[in-house]
Amino acid sequence: MNKALIWTLSLIVILLIGILGFEGYLLGTGFFQKPTPAPTATSTHKTARSATASPTVTTVTPMSPTATPTPKFGTFKGYVTPVEGLRLRQGPSLEAVIITVMPFSSEITIDGETDGWYHCIYESQTGYCSKDYVSKENPTANWVTYTNSTYGFSLKLPWSNYTTDTNTYTGITEDVRFWISTTDSSWPEYPKYNIFVITVCTKAQWDVIKNSEGPKPFYLGENASWVFAFSQAQAAPADATDKINLIPQIRTTFKLISSL
Repeated sequence: MNKALIWTLSLIVILLIGILGFEGYLLGTGFFQKPTPAPTATSTHKTARSATASPTVTTVTPMSPTATPTPKFGTFKGYVTPVEGLRLRQGPSLEAVIITVMPFSSEITIDGETDGWYHCIYESQTGYCSKDYVSKENPTANWVTYTNSTYGFSLKLPWSNYTTDTNTYTGITEDVRFWISTTDSSWPEYPKYNIFVITVCTKAQWDVIKNSEGPKPFYLGENASWVFAFSQAQAAPADATDKINLIPQIRTTFKLISSL
């Protein structure tokens, strides 16, 4: 073989071996290694929340509920309208205990209402009464007051044209007689009529009267010295009927004004 050819082939082989050996070296050092994709990390923890910061939540603790205040009822004056009086009870019920009976035209202070019952104050006593028998208008507002300072009592009259006198007889201290006018000329006492009498007596005299036979005057009250009773005539002139019908109301207005 031609020596020149042999040397050429030999040189080519040597160059190939050199090239291949150097590439192996480079690959071995990792110089030409392709980057291996990193395996996806599998977390053993639960998926984390979003990295975005959550807004701060301010918890407002509600205040204890406050009961809505009951609107103030206010107070006003009322007056008893039944002639027989009105019961003051411990509670707003017909079954409640009766404290006292408030007389006709008595003034009461009302400061509340429950189911048709007024909560009221009468002469320092507090209780309930039916609102159906209370008026804001005093039924005796236009009446006149009679006062007897000798024996210590008063009462109201629905008319001003009356007169009084006294009479004394055995068994009593004195009768205070109330007279009104009459147009009935046939009436024995015309032109006046003795519509009623307040009898004043001692306690001993009253004991005799109340234990006696026959009609008795109506007991009104007593103070330290006297007992008071009420009576009216059995007959009357024709024009006195309307005034006689007011006698039950008049009687309830009787009051002691001193402790004589």
